[in-house]
Amino acid sequence: MNRSVIFNWRETQPRSASKRKTHSGYSISKVIMMMTFAVFYILTIYPNRSVHSATNLTTKDYSIDWNLVPSSPPSPANSQDSSFGSCVCDLTENQCDLNCCCDPDCAQTTVEKTFTKCLSPVSKKDMNYMCVQKSLVTFSNLQTLGISTKEVTQDPSTPLFCVYFEGKSVDGQYYSVVGDLDATTIKKTIDKEDSSISYKRTVSQKSVYETLPTSTTSGNQRTENYLYGDKIPVTTSPVSSTITFSYLSLPRSYSSDQCDTSSFVKFAQSDEHEHSCYWIPTLVDTLQSRCSNQFNYNKLISNVVSTVVNPSNSNSFTGVSVAQLISVSSTGDETILSNTNIATTYTAATTTCTNAVIGVSYYFSTNNLGTISSVQLIVKVSTLINPSLVTLKNNVQFINGTLNDYLLGVTRPKSGNPGYIRKKPLLAGYTITNNQKSAIYQQVDGLTAPTGYGCSSKASILFDVDSVYSCSLSLNITELQNLCLKNSISQLASQVTQIGRYGNADYTNTNDWVSILQDSSPSSTWDSLKSTCNNIAAGVEYQIIIAKSGSVQNEQWKVQGAKRVFYPLTWTFTGDTTSSNTFWIETRVRYIRVSGQETIQKNYPAPNFLPFLPEDVFYPFSLIYSSDAQRLVTTHYYWCLILLLGLVSLFLA
Repeated sequence: MNRSVIFNWRETQPRSASKRKTHSGYSISKVIMMMTFAVFYILTIYPNRSVHSATNLTTKDYSIDWNLVPSSPPSPANSQDSSFGSCVCDLTENQCDLNCCCDPDCAQTTVEKTFTKCLSPVSKKDMNYMCVQKSLVTFSNLQTLGISTKEVTQDPSTPLFCVYFEGKSVDGQYYSVVGDLDATTIKKTIDKEDSSISYKRTVSQKSVYETLPTSTTSGNQRTENYLYGDKIPVTTSPVSSTITFSYLSLPRSYSSDQCDTSSFVKFAQSDEHEHSCYWIPTLVDTLQSRCSNQFNYNKLISNVVSTVVNPSNSNSFTGVSVAQLISVSSTGDETILSNTNIATTYTAATTTCTNAVIGVSYYFSTNNLGTISSVQLIVKVSTLINPSLVTLKNNVQFINGTLNDYLLGVTRPKSGNPGYIRKKPLLAGYTITNNQKSAIYQQVDGLTAPTGYGCSSKASILFDVDSVYSCSLSLNITELQNLCLKNSISQLASQVTQIGRYGNADYTNTNDWVSILQDSSPSSTWDSLKSTCNNIAAGVEYQIIIAKSGSVQNEQWKVQGAKRVFYPLTWTFTGDTTSSNTFWIETRVRYIRVSGQETIQKNYPAPNFLPFLPEDVFYPFSLIYSSDAQRLVTTHYYWCLILLLGLVSLFLA
């Protein structure tokens, strides 16, 4: 991880510099006073700054606001409470998630103007109900029994009347609460899994069910606000009176690692990770043509984006602004440029494209009305000299707040709420302490594995997806020997010591995180006669134990234990010792599901022995109830009650 460049996104006021003075202008007392103040500042004021460190694309870490960190971490959420997992579609902290009607961050205007449907608040449908056609029900008095009813309109022609029990903290069936696993238990779980596997298990993807559309706009009436999934109109500045536009698209790879297609940017659909693909020059698609078009910085910043879905005039567009410009060297080192006024140029004599755009991150700021208020870019440029291939990276994020808040992690994506959703990034970080407070320094991309040419990129490790990642290093024989004697590969080294217990793990609560256990690494030896490095720790396997929690009808997946194991490989140098060899490092990820989980049945309150009877149960006796016949009617009343109790007794017998 390159930490050579630190950029603070938080706007800070520059310190007022005092006028320069000569050394003779200071007395000894003043010098002592200044030194005392400096020590006081370092020991007291500086550690209590609200933000631990700013974030940017070079650090890949979120910042910590220590004002939000409690002195003592609260206890984990009660997974046997009905509110546990009550809004699984809320997948962004402090930001409205589109089509998630239960998201507390969504304003009512957003729901009405932007949403096309409502996602189900739970991962599974409640099974504790029974439905009949509403037309068959004359009236209902079930409320007196404490039983709830609900009308469900799945088909407008045949609405349903459903009787169900509301989930309460003492109702239903729940998975037992189990503590984190230690190293011994993790090993036993893995050994048990290995002994029982005879075929590759198939994992069904966890889905979120959808209900009916809720948007009040339709057809040609919608000319302003975007809906979820709409394409983004884009053109170049200045906008002509006769508006012609295309839709914003980015290079992506689907069938291979090569940039083989373009993908439209769609409203409110943020990328879960940075996309990467490579471009290879051809006789038709040359570096010179790219340098004048796709790689051209000036063309990129001349784009204007429509703030509404159907632009009608030039006022419907807003320009893009460069929030950060990063220069990438040939070795991958990144430097933030203070001057964003640069130009992309091509030199035919050396086949060189200077300041070529190789990476763009789009940040669309949206509002509650479903329109785009601004577009900011983080751009990476590099000088390409007759390249054989070029790696291109891009990323799209839609945010409700400011870019500064997003980069600092005020608004950050979740991988579930609370339970993990399959194929979402595995949350990861490491513990940091400040003034007796502890928090998690969370990684932006979660737990990652090195990938790409020269192991220069990282891929997010996804939840419940068994994977193998690999990348290559080019080493000469001296570099191989030094690496072998060192027995440490920096690309596999990781600061990560914690994994999020749930997909919504809070960095301010260390109890929301599970420690990664780790064995000692194998010891490598160098064989100079065979030019071989034996047992080098060039492979790592993450063993993740996962389990179900919460209600059986609304199960939430969590991490029960995690272990990092380095395994040995043998690297042998062959061929000309003046050249280089390619060596591969590996990262394996393995998920093991806890089998045979125990459940706890939390029964509903027992019903009354005698049911509640409507007032007209003794009709027509009540019609003759009068002062003259009161004694007779009372006698009949008691005889009927005795007869009813006798019938009940016979029935129970």
